[in-house]
Amino acid sequence: MALLLATVMVLTLMPATSYGATNVCEISGTGYPTLESAFAAGTSGQTVTILQDITSYEPILLNGKEITLDLSGYTLTVDTSIVPNSTALTVSGGGKLLLAAGAGEFHLKGWSCGVKADGSGSTAEVTSAQTYSWTDPNSIAVHAINQGEIYVAGSAIGSACGALAESGGQIAVVGNVTGGPVGARAAGGSRVTVTGDVSAGTKGIEATGQDSMVIAQNVSATDTTGLTYGAYVEDKAKALIWGICSEESQDGIGVFVNSQGEVTVEDAISPKGTYININGQTKDGTILDRTEPTTKEGYHTYSRQTVPTVWFGSKPVYRIMSALSKGAKLIPRLQMHWQRLRWEKPKPSAFLRT
Repeated sequence: MALLLATVMVLTLMPATSYGATNVCEISGTGYPTLESAFAAGTSGQTVTILQDITSYEPILLNGKEITLDLSGYTLTVDTSIVPNSTALTVSGGGKLLLAAGAGEFHLKGWSCGVKADGSGSTAEVTSAQTYSWTDPNSIAVHAINQGEIYVAGSAIGSACGALAESGGQIAVVGNVTGGPVGARAAGGSRVTVTGDVSAGTKGIEATGQDSMVIAQNVSATDTTGLTYGAYVEDKAKALIWGICSEESQDGIGVFVNSQGEVTVEDAISPKGTYININGQTKDGTILDRTEPTTKEGYHTYSRQTVPTVWFGSKPVYRIMSALSKGAKLIPRLQMHWQRLRWEKPKPSAFLRT
């Protein structure tokens, strides 16, 4: 009760939007004193232009209309982290919140969810998302559901899960993804693409259900005790790891695959426990455990009765990929893949759907 009263007092004393000038944003030259009033007044197709750094403590709900946010070099933060069960940004009903090209940052901090896109055509573009509830078992930084799409230019940090796409949802994160028990998860024909690293306590990445897929660079499960998984893939789902897949528990499993799942690891599988577990059968990574002949050129194949399958790159390529920022020339298949993962504003749909 004391905590609830304290929260109510803070919210009562806290302005919806923290600002210093009369108007904090504008639409077509018309100024608005709060971010909330601008979004309420804006109609589909209009642009809200930010006029100064803003911290708003009110959640944004965008249902069915398309708004472009021009940050104009400023930083916009929506922080509902002290409001129980809150989501900082929700886009639904085919609505879109898009970022105009140019400088600026858009950060979301929620109690249960940072940003959520729900429904076909619903799209959100943000810089980062984070949750702060360590008591909510469903706390998710980035959540795309029912064919919603979310594009994150920076990082995603979730108390329970960093990025969750389900029921056809699509998520793309350019930075790193960090979760409590689960880092990144795709389910029900969904896809999560992370160009940075993914880490969590129990499961680095998880993919379940036909046509679900998680793509990431380095993946790790960081708990040092108990049953952990670097990658957990089942039910005809797929995972692609360009770097290293690791876990830190003696009781853990580097790669777990079940029910016609498929996993491709380019650089290394580095577990403290079991190397690979396929349908309950362990593989220690030795030549005797490989399936010959390989079913994918350039990879070692590990399988049980042909499916599910783990492919491990026979020639490490992660170091080549890591040198991209230094102008290194990539082999063609990595070059093409990386181009599909690059942030090339303002084309989030092309990024997500390729």
